[in-house]
Amino acid sequence: MGSIITRKSEETKSSTAGHGGEGPNISSRSAPHGTNKKEPDLESDKISSQEQVAGCWEEIDRQCERLEKKCYCPSADQTLQSDVTGWKTARIFVSSTFRDFHSEREVLVKKVFPELREWCEERKIHLVECDLRWGIPSDSTTAATIATCLEELDRCHSETEGKPFFLNLLGERYGWIPSLSDVPEAVQEKYLWVPNTSITCMEVLYGGYRTKNLNAAFFIREKDFLADLPEQCADAYYEKGVLPREHLKVLKENLNKRFPNQTFHYSCEVSLENEHGTRPKAKLTGLEDFATQVLYFYKNAIEKTFPNQRDIKTLPSDEYEDAMQKKYVEQKSEGLIGREEEVQVLLAYAKGGPYPADNTCGDFENPKDEESKSGIEGQSSDTETPILCICSQAGCGKTSLMAGLVQKASEEGLNVFYHFVGSSPYSNDHALLLYRLICKLEPDKESMDKIKGMKENETALVKHFEDLLLKLTNSEQPPLLIVIDGLDEFSHGLDWLPASFPSKIRCILATRRENLPTIARLKALRPKWWLLPGLTENAKSSYVEQYLKRYSKVLDSTQMKLLLANPLANCPLWLTIACEELRVFGNFKKITTKIQKFPDSLSGLLKQVITRLVEEDETNCMKKFLCLMKVSGTGLPEYALLSLLGNAAHGQPIPLMVWANVRRQLKPFLRCVSCNSAVERVVFFHKTFCEAVQEQLITSEKDAAYWHLYLADYYENFSGQPEMHTIEIAKHYSKAEAEDKLIAFFQNARHNSQLTHVRRMYLPRYLCRLPVPGETGVKVEMCIFCSSKMGLSYFGQRKDACFICGQFAPMYKQGVLCQKHGFPLKQPNKKCYLCNGVLLEGKTNPVKICNFCPVTANTCIALKRV
Repeated sequence: MGSIITRKSEETKSSTAGHGGEGPNISSRSAPHGTNKKEPDLESDKISSQEQVAGCWEEIDRQCERLEKKCYCPSADQTLQSDVTGWKTARIFVSSTFRDFHSEREVLVKKVFPELREWCEERKIHLVECDLRWGIPSDSTTAATIATCLEELDRCHSETEGKPFFLNLLGERYGWIPSLSDVPEAVQEKYLWVPNTSITCMEVLYGGYRTKNLNAAFFIREKDFLADLPEQCADAYYEKGVLPREHLKVLKENLNKRFPNQTFHYSCEVSLENEHGTRPKAKLTGLEDFATQVLYFYKNAIEKTFPNQRDIKTLPSDEYEDAMQKKYVEQKSEGLIGREEEVQVLLAYAKGGPYPADNTCGDFENPKDEESKSGIEGQSSDTETPILCICSQAGCGKTSLMAGLVQKASEEGLNVFYHFVGSSPYSNDHALLLYRLICKLEPDKESMDKIKGMKENETALVKHFEDLLLKLTNSEQPPLLIVIDGLDEFSHGLDWLPASFPSKIRCILATRRENLPTIARLKALRPKWWLLPGLTENAKSSYVEQYLKRYSKVLDSTQMKLLLANPLANCPLWLTIACEELRVFGNFKKITTKIQKFPDSLSGLLKQVITRLVEEDETNCMKKFLCLMKVSGTGLPEYALLSLLGNAAHGQPIPLMVWANVRRQLKPFLRCVSCNSAVERVVFFHKTFCEAVQEQLITSEKDAAYWHLYLADYYENFSGQPEMHTIEIAKHYSKAEAEDKLIAFFQNARHNSQLTHVRRMYLPRYLCRLPVPGETGVKVEMCIFCSSKMGLSYFGQRKDACFICGQFAPMYKQGVLCQKHGFPLKQPNKKCYLCNGVLLEGKTNPVKICNFCPVTANTCIALKRV
């Protein structure tokens, strides 16, 4: 944010800060109290300043005029938040100079944003204030800081169709004006940089001035309070230089003129704080009206941007999945590189043409036509079409190819069903895939009503799917293209997958060659194989040129040949990562050496990237972030990451500037996934990157256990809502093999909708479960105090509740203990299994195990820790 840049200029760059190679240095214009300047010089400076400022605003006016004639979209990924999930995210970008707005920012953080956040949460809106004034890494360059700040504003743009929630605070300081050499050419081009203007002014232009952003508010502080400021405090609140004062005057005039209903003027008072042994410090008070105006404006702006949020209901799982699949296809098809010919080959097959030319060999030889196996019992191969399976190494672009095929087929009017594993948190559930596919094959209301009852019954879905394929084979079925990507990532195998489909249904699948169990299962179905070929030389060189051109970089012919000579240059993902590494490499003289050192494996290159990122990070947040993301399994929401990377125990999140810098460096390797009725999660963009993090940073079981415990501890003790994270807590304690902590969690956890399922899933793993033949075991009983939840117990037991899951158990089996665990309970007196108290005659109840929990009769239920 501009405030951070201003801080650097005011506190560490006062001797060098200027406004570029054109004109005098601003710092030389700042005259301290008592300085006598000649009147002719002042008049000359004033005229020169007016001319410079007028020149800046002439350029700004030309930009505004051009942008009014077309839709301005500086962000490549600018899209309105999808209605896939009920929750939305509202980011408010706070822009101001630094030293003179401590008081207002404190009011925002302590009063305005907490109240606004509660208001938003009632409407399923997650509020994030983007205040980047703190946490600049000590080695940050001016260019890196400028880019990070504007890219954070980019993110606010991308979620609101170019109308970010933008809050600008203006006083009597204009802020630091960087020289053009401080601003990278790519940043100048992308953000339409105006020379000789401050960072704060550029944030105002990009945050809303150019586009007349209705979600932007500009709060101008009246200068009456300056009369009450002690002379030693005035420097922090008042700009003395002639040029910045002129800039500030014109900026305020133009804001008032362009945004008459979005520019607010407010007053304040001065309060002096005297600390022992230090000079008085000024604090601004009387900011109640300011706080009220900010709150009122953004409630209205957010309500208009995300209307009717209170009425939004959770989507059914299949509708949610449909929406997520569509969004994923749109994103992935944009990354299609040099595969136009392959798309056309697959499209011709989808329209009823022949299989692609056989390019298989060795382990992937296609069966002869007469050897093709029928997957529909009792049908001849004339009425069936074997599946076509596309196979490639990780990173070769098969997902982008499949997404491009779906897009092209849909554009040409083909009837398409598609499913991409990885598009959503639930996309690896084949039962959900089958349900969606059956709905596509049987869209009539009568059939839909019938299969709704099978939605949660996997066995019934598979049987119905088999029957449906048999039925469709003997009937007139309109042509359909089925596209399924990521077969190797389904959670429960491929037993549901038939070997062939009715003749008018073309099924194209894709999987990674590295996953041998999936390949073995597919080979049993005898599909038609098509090995995805590598990129052509022209496609590779064209892609490298286009990628680097976006950042005003180019390789010479020798460097290009050297890069493309790497065996992995045929892999689009490898090539993309290599180009990104060259882009951020600072020493052009050593580019050739850098290319020579690129590994000839995708995992090797990713490990090299991870090593660089960790070594260059002075905050120690990069390694922490990567490890937490890896062990999380399903990614993490941003609000959790801010706490996890900071000091969760003391309620201190990571400084937003540090987080923005981490996310900026990892941007090519991350994506966001929405969860139905929940805040979206940050996940790794590719499974291979996740595997590389594991191999490079989590090298032992001890390392993995540490990070699993770190996550479990956060969810249980510092998330604020442990009952909402029951599954995560149990999962991470279990993976860390911390059974004591897991059992203690079950003891103390409040009952919630997840607890029964989680206890049933995890608790049996920690039972003795030794077979107890005949009457040799000890039947387990509990005292009346534990029965009525009055005594101390492991799980707050009730007499009619199952010991494992805690659910009501009208039909049950009594728990038993083996001789080893049962002996202490019967000598010399019988004792309660739960609290270890002495059992009174006739005042006991059996410890029950319901018939739904996976514990058989006559097996020991002693907890291993007991």
